[in-house]
Amino acid sequence: MSLNFWCLNPAVCMQSLAKNAHSLILASGTLAPLDALVAELGVDFPLRLEAGHVVSRERVFATCVARGPRGGRLCATFEHQNTFAFQDEVGYLLLEACQRVPGGVLCFFPSYSLLDKMSARWELTGLLGKLEKVKCVFTEPRSSDNFDDWVAKFHDTVDSMRSSSPSGMTGALALAVCRGKISEGLDFADDYARLVIAVGIPFPAVKDPQVCCSLTSYRQILY
Repeated sequence: MSLNFWCLNPAVCMQSLAKNAHSLILASGTLAPLDALVAELGVDFPLRLEAGHVVSRERVFATCVARGPRGGRLCATFEHQNTFAFQDEVGYLLLEACQRVPGGVLCFFPSYSLLDKMSARWELTGLLGKLEKVKCVFTEPRSSDNFDDWVAKFHDTVDSMRSSSPSGMTGALALAVCRGKISEGLDFADDYARLVIAVGIPFPAVKDPQVCCSLTSYRQILY
């Protein structure tokens, strides 16, 4: 048995900081919507700025893919994630994407568990081997040990295949996890991430006690 103390109201800390500081500046690319953020922090920010993206809209294409190349439905709910039909369809979609897009490709999964299941399935069916003929496949390590070397090898692989490769490979593929080490704080610019794929949405576990308590507290703050 364990006893946990969770601070569910960030205003407890933020109000103390704001009271004792001359200025308080929050800067991030993921703060919006600002009204909800201000209500949750319990501190008024009279000066607010929502700047545009560094990349123009004309140079970015985002879409939701509902079906794979073989016509199978891509529904990434927990129920469907464990089916071979879903795993195979995602694999063939990833293969087709890697065949068409040069440079680096990043593919994010909601959890390490699903990443492991997908990798095991693709290795069993031979799909992983097909991917490795097109891209050098990197799997995000769970440990932070030598992580910088892992990123450097990914970058070096993309750089080495930028012009041409005798093997016919066109770059590197990183299989990673949302909210993992790769998805936060790293810059995969230009050729290092010509395509980013997210398999499903990494919703938190709705039955987790901390998530339930946080939702209750959040509703009380807003309403």
